[in-house]
Amino acid sequence: MLLGGQYCIETLKRPAIHVLALTRSMQGCCYSTPVGIPLKQHFPGSTTSIHSLKLSTMQGSVVEVSLDTQQPYQHCLEVPDGVDDEVTVTVKGLTFRHYSKSVANNYCIFAQSGCLALQGCDISSKSGVGVGVEGAQVTINKCTIHDCERHGIAVFGSLEGGSGGCTVSSSSVSSNKMNGILVRDGGSLTVRES
Repeated sequence: MLLGGQYCIETLKRPAIHVLALTRSMQGCCYSTPVGIPLKQHFPGSTTSIHSLKLSTMQGSVVEVSLDTQQPYQHCLEVPDGVDDEVTVTVKGLTFRHYSKSVANNYCIFAQSGCLALQGCDISSKSGVGVGVEGAQVTINKCTIHDCERHGIAVFGSLEGGSGGCTVSSSSVSSNKMNGILVRDGGSLTVRES
């Protein structure tokens, strides 16, 4: 999906971009607009094999995904548990701004399974962590993660005991109130040229 123009997605009551049931035989995915109009792609039948989903901006466009809600556990982008490890979600060139009143799992971007690639994104959370990894494999390349209320990036293993991993390259993680990058409980981290 290619996004162009000037967009601001504000005051959502659920994740702005939520990858739903993304499996090798994917039934569908949904990108929600600020007025709640879903843009859906349906892949009928169980024989359709999907191995990737890409969201990117057109060159020169500014696309901001902004979530500001009092509801807990809300994220600008979520790749939930249950996504096949072979599936890659790629997000390129988007700006993410986040506030969700939560005590735990307070992430602007939250990846629990599959593979998430963030390229050239600008990420900030006024209430929590910029990027939360709990059991997924995430690559962050040429991104800026800044001014988060807690950590810039938090990497953990899954609740079922699996590993979570994050590779950060050519990126800036700065001005966060706690750790720039926190790695715990089954998480692994590789940093290159950052």
